[in-house]
Amino acid sequence: MIREDVDVDAPVPSRLWSDGLPRWIGGRLLNGALRALALVVGIAALLVAAGALPSSHPLPLLTCLMMVVPATAIHEAGHALAARWHGMRVIEIHVWLLNIMPLSRGFRWRLASPPKGVGGLVNSVPDPSRPLKPAMLWLMLGGPLANLVASLVCLPPAVWGASPWSNYMTAFLLINLGCFLANLVPFWGRHHVSDGWQWLQWRHVWSEGAREVSVLKFTSLSVWGVTAERIPGPLLRQIESLGPGGVLLVAWTRLKASQNVGDWAVVEEVDRTTTEVMAHVPPEEQPGFKWILAWLKVESTFSRALIQRDARALLALPLGREMHWRAPHLSHRFAALACALDGDRAGCVAHLALARAAAQTSLDLALHESEDRIAAHIEGLLDPTPDDVVQLIQPSVASR
Repeated sequence: MIREDVDVDAPVPSRLWSDGLPRWIGGRLLNGALRALALVVGIAALLVAAGALPSSHPLPLLTCLMMVVPATAIHEAGHALAARWHGMRVIEIHVWLLNIMPLSRGFRWRLASPPKGVGGLVNSVPDPSRPLKPAMLWLMLGGPLANLVASLVCLPPAVWGASPWSNYMTAFLLINLGCFLANLVPFWGRHHVSDGWQWLQWRHVWSEGAREVSVLKFTSLSVWGVTAERIPGPLLRQIESLGPGGVLLVAWTRLKASQNVGDWAVVEEVDRTTTEVMAHVPPEEQPGFKWILAWLKVESTFSRALIQRDARALLALPLGREMHWRAPHLSHRFAALACALDGDRAGCVAHLALARAAAQTSLDLALHESEDRIAAHIEGLLDPTPDDVVQLIQPSVASR
């Protein structure tokens, strides 16, 4: 499976079955039938593979289920290789419990459950200077083709091998073949979208200017070094048109832009926008906005701490395991601000160095520049100029 962009809590679009392909393909009933077909293909591959193992094997089905793990790893590796081949940056790989985050040098890994409904994913971001559509089409095919190649590699020993291992090679061949076929079946669901469905979307529906790919383009610009205040306005308006999740993403972008340039008063407007948007979201849908709200709260609390020159609320804010994993620079930046407000120059400088070092490991180039500029604002608190004092006092007065 491919994860194309950062989640903005918008539902998966269903245009493929309504207006993007010839009308005879449309309809939810067909989508349901195709989902069932993919499930049948997967189960059939498991059962046939289990039957290919020696009759003396004590747990053939369990063994084949275990083979799904390396087959998934091959599948995701195929997506990652296809992404790299087309100049994309792979920023996350998940294969069952193994979560890998590539860095500018090396990688980090942890054991964590994959997103609901999938066994693996590759989060990759295209180069904004290169054509988007060809890269995305090959990206979608990379995983299934890797499973097909694995099947072909297993074919000679499976067919002509004379050792007992030939049975296991046959089983692994069938598992990979099933993974190849099941992922090419075009269907979408609440928690899972097949590679075949996404390939057809890119082939027949989506284009580089389509509203549905605006968040992908936004992420692409950021990863390649375009900071929040330089994101094109038309692109932000496209993202806002996606619904509440898009509006919140744009609000977060405005908040980050304000931090980059030192215009801290923007946090008031961003908080109002967040409150207004969530007031119109039904309670049953609000859990879907968990992460964008968490990022907004973290950065909003930081801006308010700088305005009020009080870091107590910021230091008391629980970041949680997931945010520490995805943004290890935050805790150091917060500690640096607290030290600066306490007049602890040595502590501030030390924590800023750690924050910058953590940010520099990210593949998101915009983060590098953003954290450098925010660090400069924090350093300014140690030796404030008259203009710095006025800039910090004015938002506080306005907020009363």
